[in-house]
Amino acid sequence: MRFLQIFSFYPEYLNHWYHQHPDLLQQPYETQAERLFADGFSASHLFWLELKRLGCDSRCIVANCEPMQKAWAREHGYEVAGRNWSMEILKKQIEDYRPDILYSCDPITFDSRFLRSLSVRPPLVVGWRAAGVPAWSDFTEFDLMLSSDPVSPELCKKQGARATRHFLPGFPKWVADAVKDEPKAHDVVFCGQFSHEHLKRVTLAEQLSLYARQSGEFTPAFFVYKASDWRFQYATPFVKTERWGLDMYREIRRGKIGFNNVIDFAKGESGNMRQFEVTGCGTFLLTEYHDSLLEHFIPGREIETYSSFDELVEKIRFYSHNDVAREEIARRGQERCLREHGMLHRTQQLVDILSHFLGNIGSSVSSEPITPLDELLNSSVQLISSNNIEESYRTALRALRYYPRGRHVHYLLGLGLLRMQRAEEAYDAFSREVALFPDNRDACELLRTLDQVRT
Repeated sequence: MRFLQIFSFYPEYLNHWYHQHPDLLQQPYETQAERLFADGFSASHLFWLELKRLGCDSRCIVANCEPMQKAWAREHGYEVAGRNWSMEILKKQIEDYRPDILYSCDPITFDSRFLRSLSVRPPLVVGWRAAGVPAWSDFTEFDLMLSSDPVSPELCKKQGARATRHFLPGFPKWVADAVKDEPKAHDVVFCGQFSHEHLKRVTLAEQLSLYARQSGEFTPAFFVYKASDWRFQYATPFVKTERWGLDMYREIRRGKIGFNNVIDFAKGESGNMRQFEVTGCGTFLLTEYHDSLLEHFIPGREIETYSSFDELVEKIRFYSHNDVAREEIARRGQERCLREHGMLHRTQQLVDILSHFLGNIGSSVSSEPITPLDELLNSSVQLISSNNIEESYRTALRALRYYPRGRHVHYLLGLGLLRMQRAEEAYDAFSREVALFPDNRDACELLRTLDQVRT
């Protein structure tokens, strides 16, 4: 299986990178690529690296990286000139490589009009989108669009995407290892965007800044992409120059508390990259509450949440001065992130999804069609009744992969974990079931029993 992933990195990051590493400008394509990807920019989406570990022939192209792309063109004897160099070089690369799966993380720039210009269409074309979709976008050539938010899939379908699936970014352990020794330097840290799609986030940052200036109880640090686009009323003293790649992860790790607020149109639903970046780096995550968060982390145990500005301030005040409680939650959050949201685990989920659409993406990975929820649940019940606990648990995990909010999914996971004597994890599973389905009496009863045992 040949898998090709396409990116467009922020031009500001690429300019910064080559300014910091001018020696790379004259280096071969592969040397530039190796050094660039080792910096960790967009590491939560670099699935091609993990696919290599699964035995796939996988590659990645940063289509708007001019020095690197033009080095590739020179090395392959192509003469490219004019403003459309990125389109022309990418087209040559795709036609030369002939991937079985083309996975575009920039389906806006390289939409169906670009895909129709290829001499040979890849068998499976997949895109990623977790932001607004311009009305002029053409997704009719995309077999599948992946997204971590609840709104983008419908927007993608309206623009012609043939199918959509919910899918989350992951977190690579090597990044956690690279920043683990960074000392704490910020009470509250945020690294990301302020834009017109993040007005709630901007408002909260301004409110936090005003409170911090008036009270002196904590000091936030906002590393904001394109901060110059905003006129801040209160936040200016706390706004810093944006950080990129490993430098961004270092700043996240230096925070006692990692502040998070999702894009406005996601309506509070969890699953953005920062959720995994903060926990993955081993920093205490404080994020807005949404029921969907329970699918990923347990509030009060692995992360903390807020539902109002007053609650946000109260928890910043408490946890910024209670190191033991904060770091214990951060430790559990990181363990959960690396265990269930790590890149290798997330890549296997991607493989399962792609297998359903392509049939078989390589001899190293089996094809597994998506089974109806009722069939999976019935199978899990029968297996646990016959005392085949591990197979029952694996079946429940398959149900969780495809139906993370399905009724009884977390309950059956909990039963399997309980029978395997993993009581703490079973408690977490029953907690998620009860949070999603408070009327599940069996789950409530088991949760109460485990509560009594724990106390």
